[in-house]
Amino acid sequence: MPRKILVVLQFSCSVALIISTLIVFQQIQHAKDRPKGYDANRLMMTDVSADLNRNYPALKNDLLQSGVVSSVTKASSPITDIWSNNTINDWQGKGPNETLSMATVAVSDADYFKTLGMQLREGRNFTGNLGSDSLSMIINEAAARRMRFKEPLNQAVDWGQTAQRAKVIGVVGNALMGSPFSPAVPTYFMLSPDKAAAIMYRLSPSVRTSDAITTLSSIFNKYNPSYPYLYHFVDESYVAKFDLETLIGKLAGLFAGLAIFISSLGLFGLAAFIAEQRTKEIGIRKVLGASVSQVWFLLSKEFMGLVLISCLIASPLSFYFLQHWLEKYDYRISIGPWVFILAGLAVMTVTILTISFQAIKAALMNPVKSLRSE
Repeated sequence: MPRKILVVLQFSCSVALIISTLIVFQQIQHAKDRPKGYDANRLMMTDVSADLNRNYPALKNDLLQSGVVSSVTKASSPITDIWSNNTINDWQGKGPNETLSMATVAVSDADYFKTLGMQLREGRNFTGNLGSDSLSMIINEAAARRMRFKEPLNQAVDWGQTAQRAKVIGVVGNALMGSPFSPAVPTYFMLSPDKAAAIMYRLSPSVRTSDAITTLSSIFNKYNPSYPYLYHFVDESYVAKFDLETLIGKLAGLFAGLAIFISSLGLFGLAAFIAEQRTKEIGIRKVLGASVSQVWFLLSKEFMGLVLISCLIASPLSFYFLQHWLEKYDYRISIGPWVFILAGLAVMTVTILTISFQAIKAALMNPVKSLRSE
C-alpha cells in the first residue's frame, strides 16, 4: 500500500504539471493571437534625444527621401507602452463626484495613425496645423464607451490640471498599448509637436531590413551625433510582454518532465517487484493456456487503475488553482475538458510504455523456469 500511495502521489504531481503547462501556453498563444489594433509589421522605434527632437523636421524629410521608410511620426510614448495619464475633469454626462484618469498620447503630426496602422472610425484626423488643432482631441473607442458618448464627435471635454477644454474631432480604433492580457485602456490623443519620447517609422516593403538599418544609421547619426543609433522592432517589443508567462510555462514543462521521469523510475521498479512476486502465478497461468496479452493485462491493470486515480485527484486541484491564476488576466481563456483528457492520455501512455517491458518480459518467461523458481 505505501508503494501504491507513492505512485499515486507522483503521478498526481505529473498530471497537474502537464495540465499547468498546457494552460499557460494556451493562455500565452491566446493573447498573442489577439488583434493589437495597429500593424507591427516592419514598424520600428527609436527613443528621442534633444538633438533628434530639435532636428525632427529635417530628419523626417531625409528618412522619407531615402526611400527606406514609407512613413514617420513621433509621440510622447511608444506604441507598446503608455507613459502619461491626465485627469478628465468634465464631460457631458459626467456623474456627481465621478473622476476619470485617462491615458494621454501627444502626437507630433497627422501621420501618427497612418504610420502605426490605426484605423479612424469616426470624424477626421489632425490637420497637422497646431493653430487649428491645438484645442482638438481624438479619442479611442474605449474612451467613448467610458464617457458614455452616444455621439462622440464635437463633444467638449475638460482635461488636465488647468481644466483645458478640447473638442472631440475623431474616434480611433482601440490599440493594445499596455498589457496584452487586459482590455484597451481609454486613451485620448492631442496634437503637440514639442512633446516626444519615441520616433516611429515603418520600413518600405521592398527594402531589405539589413540595408534599411545601414541607411537609417547614417541618417540618425547625422542629426544625433552624440549618441549611437539604437532601434527596436515593435513586434519584438510586443513579444517581450510575454516573457514572464513564457518563463512560467517553460518551468512548468521542465518540472513536468522531471516528475514524469522520476515517477516512471518508481513505476518501473514497482512493476519489476510485483512481477517477481507473482512469478509462480504467471507460470501457472501460462501452463493453463494464458496468452502473452492476457498476462500483460494482468500485470498492467493495477497500475492503470493507480494512474486513473492520480488523474481524478490532479484534475480538480489543477482546475481550482489554474482558474484562480487566470482570474488575474482580463483577457483570458476558459479551461476546457480536452486539457485534462490530453494530460491523462499522456501519463497513461508513459505508464503503459514503462510497465510493458516488465509485463512482457514476465509473460515470455518459460513457465517451467517460473515454477522451478519457487
